[in-house]
Amino acid sequence: MNLTKKNFIILQAVVLIFLPIISTFIGLYQFVTYSGPNNTGINFSAANYFKNLLIPFYLDIENGFYRPYNLTQLYFSLKIASILTSVVFPICSLIGVSRFHKTGSLRLFQGPLIFVFFIHFFYLCFVFSAPEIDYIQVITSVIKLILTFILLVYLSKQIRIIVGTSDDYQDTFVEQTKGIRFLNSLLDAFIVLHFSFVVISWLKNIFFHINYDSGNGYGYSDNTPLQILILRLSIIVTPLVYYCICEGIFKTTFGKIVTNSAVINQEEEIISFRQGLVRSICRFIPFDALSFLLANRGWHDSVSNTTVVKASYKA
Repeated sequence: MNLTKKNFIILQAVVLIFLPIISTFIGLYQFVTYSGPNNTGINFSAANYFKNLLIPFYLDIENGFYRPYNLTQLYFSLKIASILTSVVFPICSLIGVSRFHKTGSLRLFQGPLIFVFFIHFFYLCFVFSAPEIDYIQVITSVIKLILTFILLVYLSKQIRIIVGTSDDYQDTFVEQTKGIRFLNSLLDAFIVLHFSFVVISWLKNIFFHINYDSGNGYGYSDNTPLQILILRLSIIVTPLVYYCICEGIFKTTFGKIVTNSAVINQEEEIISFRQGLVRSICRFIPFDALSFLLANRGWHDSVSNTTVVKASYKA
């Protein structure tokens, strides 16, 4: 899809600014008009809605701030996703428009769009198995998923390999250093960790029997071997899905956007979906991460015949 500059700005504003604002006000309306039991101890006001949405460790059902009892509660109590989508990404979008007009830079669009895409991708994967479905949230998620896919596919075509010189060749690609590769891994690991927590939480809600203990919060019982296997498989499947979609379809990852990196094949072209799939599977080779200590390229590079090089994310 060939978008004009104006249409691109409009679509990214819809995804990163207007739809989040609409979703926030829909959530606010649902919160303040909730007709639940009067003895819940919850103050159904606009102020408390935004506190629950944006203030880490704040939860009205606990009458203020609370202490998480496990790693999953700790992560979700930080409100990372809601802070990013409600505050950080709209600001990035506004700054990104200015930088796009001045320098053509697309980085402040691509990073948030990848995050938003996977939030709604995993949400829609599990929502129809949940006991209750919020159809308004489903509709907005479908719209966001479609629009972010269009934008990210378009942006993937704007990646340009940075050309340098060497002693033997003129106008050749520039490989990224091990330090940059390590930074890429850390940034992508943060994103994968976030979505792993999201997937595990949804799987628990769908497949596990949930009890509420007033002393210890939510707990999960009846943990059969099948349920434990599902959770363990989710830890493997989540990064595989992330890297396959990012490198195979969108031609980049969150970490590579930040560090101006891209993956190319032996023909010095941006990798195809098949090459991205092979590269993603090769990441699960035992001790693959340690292979970088033995050579300039890791095993998932050498096996898939790919290389990480310097790139430019500009239209």
